[in-house]
Amino acid sequence: MKVGQPALDRKSKRVIMHTQSNVNGIGATKGLSIGHLGKDNLVFIHCYQKADDFDNSLTTFTHINDWFSFDKGYDFKPGTGSVQLFSSWKVGRGGLIYTGPFDARPKDELGFAFGRTHVNDRVAKGQRLLNEAGLGPVAVQDSEYAFELYYGLQATDWLMARPNIQYIRLPGGTSHNDDVLVLGLKTSIDF
Repeated sequence: MKVGQPALDRKSKRVIMHTQSNVNGIGATKGLSIGHLGKDNLVFIHCYQKADDFDNSLTTFTHINDWFSFDKGYDFKPGTGSVQLFSSWKVGRGGLIYTGPFDARPKDELGFAFGRTHVNDRVAKGQRLLNEAGLGPVAVQDSEYAFELYYGLQATDWLMARPNIQYIRLPGGTSHNDDVLVLGLKTSIDF
């Protein structure tokens, strides 16, 4: 693989790099890696294509990078500094905990939790663009849903065991992944 010299485009706040490689079974490929400078981080978008078709894909690659932007407050501003992460997910969650479900077990807990994680719409738009450009198939992500039911058994004042069952609907926010059922056991020892 050959990697070109990175170039900094100060106006668009991007680091741009070209790559060339020879991939077994595919042949010569070219790539374009564009790093978007954020407030406290750098997000790279990598676009690859067969070398013969690379120039025909530049318009799509440009569109993919032009629609990308950091969420408000996370864009690059020289001279600022605090550690915060770029978020490409919207998260919603909630739950209920019932303490003392049985008279003989006043410290035990019965709990139910649920959550929804939604992939940023710009990510989904980019995935659709890749598919439209014939660079897919790429699974277009939307929302993932998680549910958990547990029982917290306070065996002693210092030992708690919490068996749980979790169900994840549309893992990764796509129907391309099978739903998942997880059985778990959490233990906690307090000193």
